[in-house]
Amino acid sequence: MDQLENLDDYIQLRELQHFAYCRRQWALIFLDNKWESNEQTVYGDIIHNKKAHTQLHSEKRGSIIRSYDLQVVSHEYKLFGICDCVEFHKRSNGARIFGYDGYYEVLPVEYKSGREQDVDLYQAAGQALCLEEMLSTPVISFALYYKKDNKRVEYTITDELKEKIAAYSKEMIDYKKRKIIPHVRRKSHCRSCSLNNLCIPKIQNKSANEYLESKINSL
Repeated sequence: MDQLENLDDYIQLRELQHFAYCRRQWALIFLDNKWESNEQTVYGDIIHNKKAHTQLHSEKRGSIIRSYDLQVVSHEYKLFGICDCVEFHKRSNGARIFGYDGYYEVLPVEYKSGREQDVDLYQAAGQALCLEEMLSTPVISFALYYKKDNKRVEYTITDELKEKIAAYSKEMIDYKKRKIIPHVRRKSHCRSCSLNNLCIPKIQNKSANEYLESKINSL
């Protein structure tokens, strides 16, 4: 992966899912360094590590090559991170893969522990955009594998997805530079959020540390 001169100007791929789910959750994790595990996050980590990170670095089965833990970056979208798995399907045209003959269609596959949710699309779609830029070939699809339902779903990248990812990336970078924690916006999924105990409505634009310090000083 290309050396990034300033990480503050780039967004990790996994941030996209958190940001799409809840801007405040994203900020508490990635700006305020807060994280609490619950049953869902622990289960997700176990499944994710077992499925994605215990495989060989790469393998070839028939006409398909699978590479695991592939580092990727997009300078256009200001994204970087690691793909759980990238499949290379042999075709009549596409990307050239070092050490292999022919051309390959590129398909990133992201592993998830739970059930389908729309916010999962952004991380996997961001991987596709990184691969497209790095390999100089169209990457039009990506896949999500859901352990809970033992289900694999493939998606086509749309212009709407690209525009949202670009907008999210720009917004996150702006929050980082300004060190802003977004306001609380309570939704039904707040109850299952692992940061529910840390996400205090009275904080508003303050960090969790600032809020706790103000409460201590008022004693």
